Amino acid sequence: MCPSSKHIGDKAVVALGLDVGTQKTGMALYKNGVVHILTTIVGKQVLPAIIKAIHDHNVNVVVLGVPPYGDMRSKILQLHKDLVNRFPNINIILVNEDKTSKIARFEVSAEYAVSSGVNRSKFLRQAKRRGKLDSRAAAFILKMGLDKLGVEYEI
Repeated sequence: MCPSSKHIGDKAVVALGLDVGTQKTGMALYKNGVVHILTTIVGKQVLPAIIKAIHDHNVNVVVLGVPPYGDMRSKILQLHKDLVNRFPNINIILVNEDKTSKIARFEVSAEYAVSSGVNRSKFLRQAKRRGKLDSRAAAFILKMGLDKLGVEYEI
């Protein structure tokens, strides 16, 4: 990979991907050319957790997944506005999150196929309960944002 594919201007890209939901918010991080799955925020205190992640990881790009319609769309657009106002020097990108949760569920199902001794539906319920699906969806959202910026990544 060429160095410019990991930079915006003279800064190395450090990006945070977010899959904001009604109960859980998945997070993923791009740093040093690699996408990492982070934790899932549970509960209503989403903004403080996002602010903490931005500061902790020195993030300079945030990628927010936005559904094409519905109640969550207006909530996420408000979150986008709040983040833009709070962090005017950070590039905050919106991408269509349509089907990212289904893709995450499919990927986790593929993991089930290589694991042994666990019932598939139980495996998916455990992954959902532990927030793994939300963070996986955030990784897909992050990758879409990186693609939009022309930034290369490894998984």
